[in-house]
Amino acid sequence: AQLAEEAIIWSSLSHPHILRFYGTVGGDSLHVSLLEYARGGELFDRIVRMAEFSEAHAIEQVSQILSAIEYIHSCGIVHRDLKPENLLLESHDDHAAIKIADFGAAKRMGEHAAKTPCGSLGYAAPEQMLASNSPSTYAEEVDIWAIGVVTYILLSGSMPFDPKTYSPDRLLLSFPDDIFGGVSFEAKGFIRSLLQVDPTCRLSASAALGHNWLRGPEEVYPTTTPLPTPRLLKELKDSGRMKQQWNYAAEVRSTARSRAAQVGKRRWAQTQAAPSTRSRGVSVSSSSAVETAETAETAEAGDASDGAEEAEEEELQLALPAEVAKKLRS
Repeated sequence: AQLAEEAIIWSSLSHPHILRFYGTVGGDSLHVSLLEYARGGELFDRIVRMAEFSEAHAIEQVSQILSAIEYIHSCGIVHRDLKPENLLLESHDDHAAIKIADFGAAKRMGEHAAKTPCGSLGYAAPEQMLASNSPSTYAEEVDIWAIGVVTYILLSGSMPFDPKTYSPDRLLLSFPDDIFGGVSFEAKGFIRSLLQVDPTCRLSASAALGHNWLRGPEEVYPTTTPLPTPRLLKELKDSGRMKQQWNYAAEVRSTARSRAAQVGKRRWAQTQAAPSTRSRGVSVSSSSAVETAETAETAEAGDASDGAEEAEEEELQLALPAEVAKKLRS
């Protein structure tokens, strides 16, 4: 059910900064998604390889992310799992367009408000973390929080909050001089406006796009001053702290299959496809629902802290199946 819901939501979206979803093939045991091929890979991997990185680069990238999120929210949808792995680049060009991917946790807002804890540790908003222990709900503000975290990392190469001690009562935002010494006051103010613990105090996507940091003249602040982001970001990635995963063991689902669909880590990898597919700009991502359900049952019986990891959906790298090729030709 969750895989079908993702397909419905993703296929309904069309925006220059959202990875295109072409459709799905397969049955109950194998799910194959046809996605736009993002040749540039993950955004943060590109930054690590850059000789220099400045606020000007960050402004361009954050503006694109916000543009896509503004559109998503206008469609009544919340992504709920914005993180570095889901920010891809269209090409290897220096100013390649960002593409937001992975709508496995996305939800349509309306009469059914979001209550389920979900997201990735370090990027999830406080209200997402408290969802399992509170009758309150959350909405699109969780995406704004995640963008604040991503912006902080873009400008510093470090996490704003330690994932090892990540909890609502320990979210104290700071800007160490040894890292943020070359970052403008406007940029710090922008981050503060997104990383508000009270979701009602956060800027909306539309308001964030109008912030002085994104719209102000470049001569007002040092947008071209080289930042230590590439070096520090490499150290951060190597430490593994950017990919600390949420512990979903507390989520209750009626069956192992539905639980697996909810908790599985949904990373749309750029898989190896046949040359004919790559030339069409399509990548193929697949997962086995049966294996996922079996893994979920194991995770239920195992240690709770390992639940999310054991319930991770297996991603298979496949040559283009005949039915996929047929669908592409139709």
